[in-house]
Amino acid sequence: MTTTQPFTTSSGDYLSVLLSLWIPRYGWTIILPIAICAAVGFVYDPRFLLIALMLLFIVVPMLMSFLYTYYMLTPEARRAVIRKQVEIDENNFIRLIYLSDEKKENAESGKSVAQRTLLPIASE
Repeated sequence: MTTTQPFTTSSGDYLSVLLSLWIPRYGWTIILPIAICAAVGFVYDPRFLLIALMLLFIVVPMLMSFLYTYYMLTPEARRAVIRKQVEIDENNFIRLIYLSDEKKENAESGKSVAQRTLLPIASE
């Protein structure tokens, strides 16, 4: 059985993975209106350039705050960024051990309570 050292995933790493999944799927719904307004602004009416900038600097940050609220405040995101350890037993299981915060451990003089989650490995 192999056990890793305790580690954490930063929330920035979690957000970058989320965006790498979300942008290819839904990014065109943001980019398309901005691109259309910019193109119309360059060809016909420069006021559409102002609309494109409003979309870029007002609407896009609002959408990003929606993404943060909808995805980053879920229990799954919390479990992804807390301190954990992985145990791997080949052909049997992968176990995630959720550890308490390192600062709390030091404060409680080594009293550590771990939660364990088993992830089955698919057999061939």
